[in-house]
Amino acid sequence: MDNFMDKLAQKLNAQEMIKANAAAEAAQMDKMQSQIADYDEAFQEIRKLGLKQAEAADNLNQLITESAQKLDELTKESLAKIEAIQLQDKSEELEKKLQENKKEIEELLKKTEEYVHTEDVKVYRNVEAVIVEQTAKQTETLLNTQNGMNRKITAILVFSILSFAGIAVNLIFQILDLLNFKLF
Repeated sequence: MDNFMDKLAQKLNAQEMIKANAAAEAAQMDKMQSQIADYDEAFQEIRKLGLKQAEAADNLNQLITESAQKLDELTKESLAKIEAIQLQDKSEELEKKLQENKKEIEELLKKTEEYVHTEDVKVYRNVEAVIVEQTAKQTETLLNTQNGMNRKITAILVFSILSFAGIAVNLIFQILDLLNFKLF
């Protein structure tokens, strides 16, 4: 009977170990899921920042367009005043200066548009790089975790089979003993 009780105690300890391992694995999975949720939040924040940057670029383009329109209006008004005064020499000189200013402003507008475009591309590439990097890290972490779990499950399965075989042999010996059948 003591032998049976010892076997039963060993079986209960093995079950407790299996339960403890399962609980540890569940905690690890919860931790991984929490990290994935944190990464998702970070990605959402990056996307929001990208959208805000695009919105700011649109606003900047709108301001540039409005400024160009106002400059055109001012140029037209200045030309009208020059024509009203009818000072040929001064009006030609002022017209040249206005055209030069207009060209300079147009060049500045082009440079501004190029700069905005360059910054947009940088932001896009940075966001893309972060997403690719984080996805690779998450994939590697999940594969490592899965490999570890597969090894643990295999070990538990082997241990369970051995325990079952031992229990079955012990049960056979006890049944034979109850039937007063002596092997030795």
